[in-house]
Amino acid sequence: MGELWARLQRRPTQAMLILIASLLANVLGLASSLYVIQVLNRYVSHGVDSTLFTLTSGVLLAILFELGFRWSRLKLAATLSGEPDHNLGVGAYGVLTTARLSDLEKVPSGERREALSGVEQVESAFSAPNMTAIFDLPFALLYVGAIFLFSPILAGIVFTTICVVAILGVTNQIVLRPMSKKIAEHQSIGHGLISTTTSTAESVRAFGAGHRLIEDWAKNLQVVQALRRRLARRQGGLQSLTQSAQGIMSVAVIGVGAAMVVRGELDVGTMIGANLLGARALQPVTRFAQLSEALVRSRLAMDRARALVGLPVEPSEGSALRDYSGALEIRDVAYTPPGAPTPLFEDLSIRLDPGAVVALVGRNGAGKTTLARLIAGLIQPDRGQILADGVDLRQLVPAWWRRQLVYLPQEPTFINGTIRDNLRMLKPDLTDEVLEAILERSGAARFVHETEKGLDTLITNNGMTLARGVRRRLAVARALASGGRLVIFDEPTEGMDEEGIRQVYESLIQLARAGRTIIVSSHDQQIIRGAQILVDLDAKPRPTVKVLSKENPGASKDWNAGARGQNPAPKPRAKAAQ
Repeated sequence: MGELWARLQRRPTQAMLILIASLLANVLGLASSLYVIQVLNRYVSHGVDSTLFTLTSGVLLAILFELGFRWSRLKLAATLSGEPDHNLGVGAYGVLTTARLSDLEKVPSGERREALSGVEQVESAFSAPNMTAIFDLPFALLYVGAIFLFSPILAGIVFTTICVVAILGVTNQIVLRPMSKKIAEHQSIGHGLISTTTSTAESVRAFGAGHRLIEDWAKNLQVVQALRRRLARRQGGLQSLTQSAQGIMSVAVIGVGAAMVVRGELDVGTMIGANLLGARALQPVTRFAQLSEALVRSRLAMDRARALVGLPVEPSEGSALRDYSGALEIRDVAYTPPGAPTPLFEDLSIRLDPGAVVALVGRNGAGKTTLARLIAGLIQPDRGQILADGVDLRQLVPAWWRRQLVYLPQEPTFINGTIRDNLRMLKPDLTDEVLEAILERSGAARFVHETEKGLDTLITNNGMTLARGVRRRLAVARALASGGRLVIFDEPTEGMDEEGIRQVYESLIQLARAGRTIIVSSHDQQIIRGAQILVDLDAKPRPTVKVLSKENPGASKDWNAGARGQNPAPKPRAKAAQ
């Protein structure tokens, strides 16, 4: 109910109008029961047709006004929930794009999907009909008060029944909460299995993982279905109890009322009218009890959504350098992956002047990609600083910093949109002529020109349906489109054919000649030999930093030979120190 009060406090004027409309609608709701009493006591006894016409006209008018007030409050309740539902949905999705990557990656993908799908459960629980049903709750006492004026004893029977049904509803919410939580947990596991099956369809078939996945799915589904059956039984039992309570209340009111009629303490019309008023009094309480499952699910969904929204986000404010030169300093940086017992590397210090070229080397898992992500500001070091022109990256606006990068990740992915949309991510004002030139430099022009729609070709499934070499060429084009001063290439020649590799060499040469600072992780010896500085991440825990050459790689014979498709003999290795 806390979420309900929060929504009411956001728009107190609308809440007050709904409350007034509910009061008027419920007051007018008394008319039909009073009509029955008056018809039985006055018209049936005396048979005056004008009395019946007057009573009928009055009650029909009251019913029309009641309908109008109920319709008006439905529209008001819709506006009361519209903005919070929209904000929750946008906020939960927005966190996926703005949360710090290191914190977001700690949340399993299944839980993220469950948190987003839970927004619909919150929206359903606090829909306009449900909100108005909750507003009707306090006015059950209005009908009890009307019965009290006729007979305190009958009012006591109705009030007792209302209390019993309300207690059943609250108890049901308490019992359903852990059950619904378990269902949500197993649904999250199911979403993870679906994600695995859809994103690794080739591996599932090639390595016979289907049987294992089906077994896991069947076990999880069995648990979910068992919990849902228990939940359905619980809800069905509550519904049966509330219906029985209503029947028992009616029997009690008629039975006790009949005895009072015989004793002359009550008339028949009042007895029947009291029974009708009791049914109207019990109706909103019964509705509230039936909402218990939806309210419990919405509360759990709100908890999941708030946990997601509560993740630390990248700052939207900070510093932005007027003219970034490309200088970079890594000062005493250490990083430990989540859950790892020891640091991946520590005490890493290196200073790069504008135009420097650095090669990151090491075996798989040594930390090359991690260091590239640290420099890109995607994750934060545990200790130390990364400075751009002497300013700590944590002081810079992340969006501004990303525009200074020519960034090629090891496993590039794209948004589902056109090729043009993807290339313009960092610079929306790039013209098609500029994009064509970038595609030529990256080697992706042939693929784009051979498609039917060119730059308007849609990329689907985040680009995973594209051939790996094509995907990497497009990723190089996307990186070059930023025009940044700091180049970060992670395994740029991996998965490329000879032509693609030559295009990468040519791009690196052009970037080096343009004075860009280049950081490239690679196992490609030709790229490594063309670097000025070598960072060996195989050395643990402190990587070694070696200065190889002061020659600008734009004039390096290794990179130029690679661009021409040649492979010069490797330089002799220096003899290791004894």
